[in-house]
Amino acid sequence: MQNRQVRLVLMVGAVAASSYLLLIGGTWRGVTEATTARVSLVLFALLVGVWLWLRRSATWHQTAFDPVLPLWGIAFAVSSMANVGMRGQIASGLWFVGLYIVVWYILQDLLANRILERAVLLSLLLVAGVPVLASALIEAVRIYPACIGGALENPNNLGGWLLLIIPLLLERWINRRGLERWLLSAYLLAAGAVLLLTDSRGAMLGLLTAFLFVVFRSFKRIELRVASALIYVVSVLLLIGIRGDSGRLPIYGDLISENWDHILTGTGLFTVRLDYHTGLIPGGTSLYAHNLLLHVAVELGIVGLIALAVSLLIFWRLRLAPGDSSRLWAYAAVTGALAQQMVDFPLMMPALALAGIVVLSVAVPTGKPMQGRYGVWAVELVAVGLIAAGLLRAPLRIY
Repeated sequence: MQNRQVRLVLMVGAVAASSYLLLIGGTWRGVTEATTARVSLVLFALLVGVWLWLRRSATWHQTAFDPVLPLWGIAFAVSSMANVGMRGQIASGLWFVGLYIVVWYILQDLLANRILERAVLLSLLLVAGVPVLASALIEAVRIYPACIGGALENPNNLGGWLLLIIPLLLERWINRRGLERWLLSAYLLAAGAVLLLTDSRGAMLGLLTAFLFVVFRSFKRIELRVASALIYVVSVLLLIGIRGDSGRLPIYGDLISENWDHILTGTGLFTVRLDYHTGLIPGGTSLYAHNLLLHVAVELGIVGLIALAVSLLIFWRLRLAPGDSSRLWAYAAVTGALAQQMVDFPLMMPALALAGIVVLSVAVPTGKPMQGRYGVWAVELVAVGLIAAGLLRAPLRIY
């Protein structure tokens, strides 16, 4: 009984903390506001503490992306040392990178030791996302703007969030019955309606990509695959024809011409700046290049692009067990999100990056167990460093 009560408290706390991060703490406004940033830092410290308590007798496991981590480390080191004059922005970028790495390893450790089940983790994410969806619906009813962003501040950010959860909702809708299916139907309909109201072409492209991936992985009939591919191509062409390039091509051209001299080393993390008012974050400054490949090339140079290519190759080669529908649809959601990052980069927002790590953690298989506690010690050390740095610099300076 006591274990059940502890588990219930942890679940409620996890949902509350996740909702807070999605609504406030993980948005750009939350990151740049002193009080909110410190609250988020306390939540991170609690996460690390609860993880260490839960895994007292657990075994450390390898993760799918361990082989490429040193390559990313080289990319970060090279770009940082080559751009010492931008150390303020780079330090903030490295802080977030450290945060994402720690969260990744904590989730992988909990899942590998069956302390946390994949289905439970996805349930936490979906429940925590209800207030985000509600904020978007309230905005649509009260303000009725041309396109809505809700608590995530921008239509493309909101579209990126919906792109992550709609495949997960659909998987559950297919496999559930009774009252739960009715509730999932309402959630799905609301999510679909809000996605249309965002008018986010990138999110729609990503969702089409996710569905195409499921068809190719689930069905062997060549006729169905060809038909799905044709529908996908026609839909993409229609999206481009209706919306054009939405100003992306001039952005890409300017970034390439202005940063070509830094192609070997990059300009450093958090150094992309597009000074035009888009409402993405306070002040009207965009922190990303609206394209994942270009963004990595600008900030991390050739080594960063190589690290990204290796990471994508590892992801593509992950094996999916037959009948494992939750992993299949989580994999599809990540694939769709990657497609969106080719015309946008909403995963730059901490809230969406953390949500993406959750879905990716579900998609990847469990690694092999390892001897010793070196992995745990490394994560502990990085976490302590992040907390100390956060206390000194909260809120982080991202401008």
